[in-house]
Amino acid sequence: MTSLDRDESLLDWTFSEVDAEIAARLAECLPARIIDIHAHLYHTAECTLAGDSMLPQGPLRANVEMWRARTGRHVGAARMQGALFLGSDHAGDELISTR
Repeated sequence: MTSLDRDESLLDWTFSEVDAEIAARLAECLPARIIDIHAHLYHTAECTLAGDSMLPQGPLRANVEMWRARTGRHVGAARMQGALFLGSDHAGDELISTR
């Protein structure tokens, strides 16, 4: 088990100075274009949330614009070309809007 396995900050949406440093180093190795192959969109008002869910710690609505902004901080917004958006087990029977 590494120290990252116990780091509770991994369960929220903060972007720390350490994250920024790692993202800058990572950017040196990444290709010019990236596709996210695993992303979820949600609106917390439409979700059934368990007590240990990380969703309440993030934005109320994670739509395409939010995904692009948040992911762009990690890999560079200009690199993000698209994503495979998956359903969420928190969404119940409702469809989650991408808007």
